[in-house]
Amino acid sequence: MKRITSRGKRDNAITLIALIVTVIILMILTGVVIATIIGNNGVLNKTKFARDEYKMRTNEENQTLSIYENEIDKASIGIASSRENEQNSSNIITGVTFETSSISDNSVNLKIIPTATSKDYILGYHVIAINENNNSDVVAIMTTDEETQLTGLNENSNYNIYVAAYDKYNNVRISAIQKIKTFHAFDFMKKINKDIFTTTENEYFRLSGVNTQYLVNSQTHWGNTLPILTVVDTNSYGNFYTSNKLEHDFKKIILHIRTRNDGTNYATLKWGIVSNIGDSPTWVEKANDSVTCGNSPSWKDYEAEINIPNGVNAKDNYLQFYFQHYGSAFSMAIEFISLKGIY
Repeated sequence: MKRITSRGKRDNAITLIALIVTVIILMILTGVVIATIIGNNGVLNKTKFARDEYKMRTNEENQTLSIYENEIDKASIGIASSRENEQNSSNIITGVTFETSSISDNSVNLKIIPTATSKDYILGYHVIAINENNNSDVVAIMTTDEETQLTGLNENSNYNIYVAAYDKYNNVRISAIQKIKTFHAFDFMKKINKDIFTTTENEYFRLSGVNTQYLVNSQTHWGNTLPILTVVDTNSYGNFYTSNKLEHDFKKIILHIRTRNDGTNYATLKWGIVSNIGDSPTWVEKANDSVTCGNSPSWKDYEAEINIPNGVNAKDNYLQFYFQHYGSAFSMAIEFISLKGIY
């Protein structure tokens, strides 16, 4: 019994020493962990440093973005004086101006007028339009032509436009800014949603004439994919016109069509603003146009626009097309690609 008791005491002593050693090790580990977390190089400090670094980088990026935005703003209101020498560094191009014309709902024509010691040394032009109310709405083109068209503008919007002219050394001369406003557009094509014949009544468009029809959804032997106005047989004709007076005081009407012919005869198209409609219309002076249509089985494009004269209110008038077929008994067709009014 005494041996057993003595052995039990030794075991208890060993267990106590092991416990003390374990506690010491845990304290050391705890100290290491605490130092790792909250020490000078601890996780918390590193996390705080990373957070501060992120904030600093974010602020720097925001400052950079702000600088870029300011540059865009400067471009939209004029060339920044601090960069004037840099942006007008060309000694070959001493000046550049431009004229605008044919402003529509989504485009404007420009005629660029450079002044240079030699135009042969002009590399090209960069035309830029910036929406006054939205600096992110920027439309730009590069061109070597002095007469060009800028497309892709938003309708009924104010734009600041300027031209940068580059010489062969890539130095630049920048024009003064010009302001334009695009117009509203009215799509006549959306008003035609079904076939129209000479007996059709009470439609946005009406049709009169001999052996004529307007087909909207019918793909014929012509291979058309868009609405067509056809006339068939000798000396047939069609008058295609709005049933009522126009709803807007349009400044211009823009037309894009294609014509073709099954035979060798020909047809003419006259279109524009009329004061009365039907087979005997009264055409408003200087508000109409005409074209001799294609005389082959291949489609022939025709694009034109009519500017409504000053003093003529489109709302007091109608829009009409007169398609006259001459010669032998072959069909002719006009495919309407686009027809819109600008106001």
